[in-house]
Amino acid sequence: MASQKTKVIEYLFNKFWDPSSNSLMTLSDVKSAIQDCNRNHGTNLSDNNPANFMKDFLRGNNSSRNWPATVAAQRYTALQRTGSGGVFEFVRYAPGQTEAFPDLFPINLAAP
Repeated sequence: MASQKTKVIEYLFNKFWDPSSNSLMTLSDVKSAIQDCNRNHGTNLSDNNPANFMKDFLRGNNSSRNWPATVAAQRYTALQRTGSGGVFEFVRYAPGQTEAFPDLFPINLAAP
Protein backbone atom coordinates (compact mmCIF):
# COMPACT_ATOMS: atom_id res chain seq x y z
CA MET A 1 0.00 0.00 0.00
CA ALA A 2 1.33 3.42 -0.94
CA SER A 3 1.98 6.07 1.65
CA GLN A 4 -0.71 8.74 2.11
CA LYS A 5 2.08 11.18 1.37
CA THR A 6 2.06 9.89 -2.22
CA LYS A 7 -1.25 11.69 -2.80
CA VAL A 8 0.08 14.91 -1.24
CA ILE A 9 3.22 14.85 -3.42
CA GLU A 10 1.15 14.23 -6.55
CA TYR A 11 -1.16 17.09 -5.52
CA LEU A 12 1.81 19.44 -5.05
CA PHE A 13 3.36 18.42 -8.38
CA ASN A 14 0.11 18.98 -10.26
CA LYS A 15 -0.47 22.33 -8.58
CA PHE A 16 3.02 23.86 -8.54
CA TRP A 17 5.36 22.10 -10.96
CA ASP A 18 6.78 24.46 -13.53
CA PRO A 19 8.60 22.90 -16.51
CA SER A 20 10.81 25.97 -16.89
CA SER A 21 12.35 25.57 -13.43
CA ASN A 22 12.60 23.23 -10.50
CA SER A 23 9.77 23.90 -8.11
CA LEU A 24 10.53 24.53 -4.45
CA MET A 25 7.82 23.40 -2.05
CA THR A 26 7.62 25.53 1.07
CA LEU A 27 6.32 24.84 4.56
CA SER A 28 3.06 26.63 3.73
CA ASP A 29 2.69 24.75 0.40
CA VAL A 30 3.08 21.38 2.12
CA LYS A 31 0.80 22.28 5.03
CA SER A 32 -1.93 23.55 2.69
CA ALA A 33 -1.61 20.47 0.46
CA ILE A 34 -1.94 18.14 3.46
CA GLN A 35 -5.04 20.02 4.61
CA ASP A 36 -6.62 19.93 1.14
CA CYS A 37 -5.84 16.24 0.65
CA ASN A 38 -7.33 15.49 4.07
CA ARG A 39 -10.52 17.36 3.14
CA ASN A 40 -10.89 16.20 -0.45
CA HIS A 41 -8.75 13.16 -1.22
CA GLY A 42 -9.21 10.72 1.65
CA THR A 43 -5.94 11.22 3.52
CA ASN A 44 -5.68 11.80 7.26
CA LEU A 45 -2.17 13.15 7.72
CA SER A 46 -1.12 15.56 10.43
CA ASP A 47 -0.18 19.03 9.20
CA ASN A 48 1.61 19.92 12.46
CA ASN A 49 5.17 19.46 11.18
CA PRO A 50 5.50 20.06 7.44
CA ALA A 51 9.27 20.54 7.88
CA ASN A 52 9.59 16.77 8.42
CA PHE A 53 7.36 15.79 5.50
CA MET A 54 10.11 14.85 3.04
CA LYS A 55 12.54 13.59 5.68
CA ASP A 56 9.94 11.11 6.86
CA PHE A 57 9.02 10.16 3.28
CA LEU A 58 12.65 9.37 2.41
CA ARG A 59 13.23 7.26 5.51
CA GLY A 60 13.31 3.52 4.80
CA ASN A 61 13.36 1.47 1.63
CA ASN A 62 10.02 2.43 0.11
CA SER A 63 10.67 5.93 -1.20
CA SER A 64 10.79 4.98 -4.87
CA ARG A 65 7.80 2.64 -4.55
CA ASN A 66 5.78 5.35 -2.79
CA TRP A 67 6.74 8.10 -5.25
CA PRO A 68 3.73 9.00 -7.42
CA ALA A 69 3.82 7.04 -10.68
CA THR A 70 2.52 10.09 -12.54
CA VAL A 71 5.48 12.16 -11.36
CA ALA A 72 8.02 9.38 -12.00
CA ALA A 73 6.63 8.94 -15.52
CA GLN A 74 7.63 12.55 -16.19
CA ARG A 75 11.09 11.73 -14.79
CA TYR A 76 10.92 13.97 -11.73
CA THR A 77 12.15 13.19 -8.24
CA ALA A 78 12.70 15.41 -5.21
CA LEU A 79 15.54 16.79 -3.17
CA GLN A 80 15.00 17.77 0.43
CA ARG A 81 15.55 21.51 0.94
CA THR A 82 15.82 22.90 4.43
CA GLY A 83 16.04 26.43 5.73
CA SER A 84 14.32 29.60 4.57
CA GLY A 85 10.94 27.86 4.64
CA GLY A 86 11.82 25.19 2.09
CA VAL A 87 10.83 21.52 2.40
CA PHE A 88 11.70 19.92 -0.93
CA GLU A 89 12.22 20.67 -4.59
CA PHE A 90 11.05 18.76 -7.63
CA VAL A 91 14.06 18.02 -9.85
CA ARG A 92 14.56 16.09 -13.09
CA TYR A 93 16.07 12.63 -12.98
CA ALA A 94 19.82 12.57 -13.56
CA PRO A 95 21.00 11.05 -16.86
CA GLY A 96 20.60 7.28 -16.67
CA GLN A 97 18.44 7.43 -13.53
CA THR A 98 15.67 4.82 -13.64
CA GLU A 99 13.84 5.34 -10.34
CA ALA A 100 12.98 8.32 -8.17
CA PHE A 101 15.31 7.47 -5.27
CA PRO A 102 18.03 5.01 -6.28
CA ASP A 103 20.09 3.42 -3.53
CA LEU A 104 23.50 4.98 -4.14
CA PHE A 105 25.15 2.96 -1.38
CA PRO A 106 23.82 -0.60 -1.59
CA ILE A 107 25.07 -3.21 0.85
CA ASN A 108 27.64 -5.53 -0.68
CA LEU A 109 26.33 -8.93 0.30
CA ALA A 110 29.59 -10.55 -0.87
CA ALA A 111 31.72 -8.52 1.55
CA PRO A 112 33.34 -10.54 4.34
